[in-house]
Amino acid sequence: MTIEALTYQSAFVDSLSIKTQTASGDTAAGDGTSDQGDTVSISEEAKALSGAMSATGGTKTASASGASSESDDSDTSETEQTIEDLQDRIEKLEQEIEELKDDESLPDDQKQVQIQNKQSELTQLQGQLLEAQSELLESSSAEG
Repeated sequence: MTIEALTYQSAFVDSLSIKTQTASGDTAAGDGTSDQGDTVSISEEAKALSGAMSATGGTKTASASGASSESDDSDTSETEQTIEDLQDRIEKLEQEIEELKDDESLPDDQKQVQIQNKQSELTQLQGQLLEAQSELLESSSAEG
């Protein structure tokens, strides 16, 4: 079981298209409860887009000029929906990781493997979120 999980995790991590760095003393949540964790660098552009999306409730749509076509509106709303779905999945996964950290019914080695698997999945979702946010930013820039 443990060997299969480690093999799966290794293949899963190898398939990620984003680079991660190992940080000591801080987890992605920044609570300092883990000795090691994956970190993801987020560009200033993506941070600005995320802040703008949060400020508008994620409802940023086509330009006010109305020059964009109906398909552009549809693509934008699909991308926004994808972003919302990814944010929800990331939030749930972060909660699952915290619950695993607090779970004392599992042996430490099994708990660590499950946490690492969920952190790998979290890293992949964060990469997908960044791609979707970049796509939305590009479509917004093309409209303006």
